[in-house]
Amino acid sequence: MGVVGKIGSGKDTVVKHISSECSMQILSIGDIAREIARNEGLPETRENLQKITEKYYAKFGKTYFINETVRRIRVLNVDKVAITGIRAPIDAANLRKHFHEDLILICVTATKKIRFERLLKRNEPRDPKTWREFLEQDQEEEKIFQIKETSKLANYQITNNETIEKLFQKVDRIIKSSLC
Repeated sequence: MGVVGKIGSGKDTVVKHISSECSMQILSIGDIAREIARNEGLPETRENLQKITEKYYAKFGKTYFINETVRRIRVLNVDKVAITGIRAPIDAANLRKHFHEDLILICVTATKKIRFERLLKRNEPRDPKTWREFLEQDQEEEKIFQIKETSKLANYQITNNETIEKLFQKVDRIIKSSLC
């Protein structure tokens, strides 16, 4: 199972809920870039993570991070895993190539305003602090990853503009029909 969506949409919240309800281990594609940043002694800012992503794409190809994720899934040797950080269409395609119909892809969306407000509350070092930074980051991520195109490949679409309880109700319907 995997989740795709833009920054602040609620991807990690959805993955954590599904993981809890279905006893799935969580893997984050973004953790790979964060590990690289730590190994290189770089702060885990969004700018540094994007530079690492672009550097590794140039050096190893656009499938580097997803291939590393697939490798980690194989090492885990578990029946089900919850993947967050799926962004590029090639990521979704590669996961489908390896896991076929077993890959359930969920797209989580929210308005820009709500996503920005969530990021301000989250207040992680990699998160934008101003509306302008948010818009620039959002645009840059779309340019790099083509998240809109990846979202079209999802089995399910969830709009997350309401309360966490409403979000979990939507996710629970998917869990009942496809995941646990």
